[in-house]
Amino acid sequence: MADIAGLTTADRAGEYAGRKTGKARSSRLGLETRALVAALNEMAESFGSSFTVVQVTADDTTTQIWIALAKPSQALTLVLAAVPEGWTAEVLSVALTAVQQRMFEELKLQPGDVHRVG
Repeated sequence: MADIAGLTTADRAGEYAGRKTGKARSSRLGLETRALVAALNEMAESFGSSFTVVQVTADDTTTQIWIALAKPSQALTLVLAAVPEGWTAEVLSVALTAVQQRMFEELKLQPGDVHRVG
């Protein structure tokens, strides 16, 4: 049985009816699910929807290329979080070719994801 102390009168009536029908709880969970989906969509929008290319330099001065599905300022932070401490990174200002764009899209990255390219 749910705790109905914090519910409005209409919610309490629905909760009571739900005890008999089993539907009040599922509709309430539906609202919570929709709110979670909306929050995730908002977070995805905050990362942006374009790829950012980042060059990473290791302690031994070797370099790697990473991509992030994020805005440039966020891409730096995301890539630095993925590499060992002490490494440095900088955003490269490059225009992706159509072939590169398709190749990166095929990785199926989600907003905020990073991937080492080379």
